[in-house]
Amino acid sequence: MGLDYLAEMSDTGGRMKNTNASQERTMDATTKITVNATGFYHQTPDQPMGGTILAYFDAEAEAQEFLARFPKSYRGIVGGVCNPGHQDTYRVEIDAHLTGNDSNKGVNETGLKRLRNAMKKLAKMGDVEITENTTCSNEMGLKDLLDHLATLGI
Repeated sequence: MGLDYLAEMSDTGGRMKNTNASQERTMDATTKITVNATGFYHQTPDQPMGGTILAYFDAEAEAQEFLARFPKSYRGIVGGVCNPGHQDTYRVEIDAHLTGNDSNKGVNETGLKRLRNAMKKLAKMGDVEITENTTCSNEMGLKDLLDHLATLGI
């Protein structure tokens, strides 16, 4: 399966980074799908806002095939990504808002369950590599955020 120019590919020879979606790529059974899992919080990880799982593909059919691995209840979507000057790519996104109210310890338990189950499912997939790249000060790896919430009893 192909990945967009922002995603990384892994193969048996090590890791390499794509720099252009229009590059010719040969994908085989040893190539892994890179999935980025990010958690978001308000001012501290004790105040979770949500989590997002993203994967990029060169073809919409590949993205749809990957999304089909998850139950429809995860509410995943396939969306196009326009890359001016490069081949357009397709993104699979599964996310959940975690903010809640005082009656549920301030956390959306359904969203939390969805993200925990999605991470477990990803961990069992042999052709997936989970990364936790963050770009903002209120982000952290989704696994780290979920583990932190578990230590708080959430």
